[in-house]
Amino acid sequence: MSTEFEKHTITDFGQKLAHAEGILGAYLPSHVFESDIQQKTIDCNKFSFSRLRSGKRRAANWELARFVELFDLGHYGFDYRLFLLPFEQFSQELQRAGVGSYGASAAQHLRETLRGKVDTRAKISIHRDRLLSVGGIGNIDEDVGLVSVTSRDKVTLRVPLQTSSDQADYVLLLHDFPASRALSCLMPSLFAPDHKVVGQSLRLPQSSSGYLSFPVGGRPGYRCFYGIQSTIDLAGHLGFQDTDSTVPQMNGGQVALLLDILTNLSMQESTKIHVSFGEYLLK
Repeated sequence: MSTEFEKHTITDFGQKLAHAEGILGAYLPSHVFESDIQQKTIDCNKFSFSRLRSGKRRAANWELARFVELFDLGHYGFDYRLFLLPFEQFSQELQRAGVGSYGASAAQHLRETLRGKVDTRAKISIHRDRLLSVGGIGNIDEDVGLVSVTSRDKVTLRVPLQTSSDQADYVLLLHDFPASRALSCLMPSLFAPDHKVVGQSLRLPQSSSGYLSFPVGGRPGYRCFYGIQSTIDLAGHLGFQDTDSTVPQMNGGQVALLLDILTNLSMQESTKIHVSFGEYLLK
């Protein structure tokens, strides 16, 4: 028999579903069974699902795979085997990957860790080029304090570097939306394809990217940047590859992994990191 159709008795399947629903805020309401199309989402009717959830009916691998897909757990690297783990290990794996509310906790811990490592003398400067209504571009000198920008603006960044030797280091530049769990990577990305650096500072976007500035958009709110300079390739460890055509979004697993790496690096004298910081307000 093919492994796809192997069946397993999972007595705590309902508990695992409830746990996934709770941390994701993605419940399976009864109305998913009210139409043929909705039933096909999990490929079983209300009675069949009730028996599956209670552990009175065995679950096939392909059925478990549907729930992994429904909860978007494949995004974190999971497959049907997740539901075959004992509940305690099941919960630990979701926590390790930063799924749902676990991800919110990991993101907050990462922010706290980065804030604790920021060099207060290393400020990422933000320069605006406002698109005027007459069609021209005007350079605006920033006042002291929090930089404010609007969707009419385009910006460039200047990231300070720590120059301890002539050896090239790597820079991971994170764009953080503290009001949510969202973090994206601006370096490496399509705006900064080469994240190996030498010198006292770098300008972003990089000239090699073909972009002169960053567009500004999204919902109004507070945003910030963390420039993490290190002797090891953090972006490579996080799996940021083929970034020259996109701006990667960090998932929960990558947040948790970076937090773990930064925590362990602080105990290693041979590996140095330097964190610069910048912030702005989008109106």
